[in-house]
Amino acid sequence: MSHADVKKTVVIRPGTNNSYNDGEDTKATLTNLNVSTLTVDLSLGNHFELDMDDIILHQGNIGTFTITESLTGEQVQTFTLKVTQGYPARDFNWSTITNVKWPGSTPPVAMSTTNNAVDIYSFTTYNAGTTWHGEVVGQNFT
Repeated sequence: MSHADVKKTVVIRPGTNNSYNDGEDTKATLTNLNVSTLTVDLSLGNHFELDMDDIILHQGNIGTFTITESLTGEQVQTFTLKVTQGYPARDFNWSTITNVKWPGSTPPVAMSTTNNAVDIYSFTTYNAGTTWHGEVVGQNFT
């Protein structure tokens, strides 16, 4: 069996972005990584963490980023994604991810490549998830 045939489910840890401040963490979701597809389910939270080291069998970059369960209508919705780099270093292939738009039409050049470095991204939609506007919050937190 080749790596292309392997499906792996990665558990996303709960974040602490709780707008109600009731002492409980935002619910976590599962992120399904099937070769090069990352899916987040917004019905379960608005802050997600992905540890690339947990993706042991994944050999390449993430080329598809699917965001499900966004709000309906013209409601604004935002979520954050905290990515911890693994070894070997992996990246998002933003040029193939067409549902995310970046300032100046220029996606991030690359993720931080140091093992355990943290990059944080924010995504906002104004049209029920048809288009997401991406922003690099910060990179190479160690």
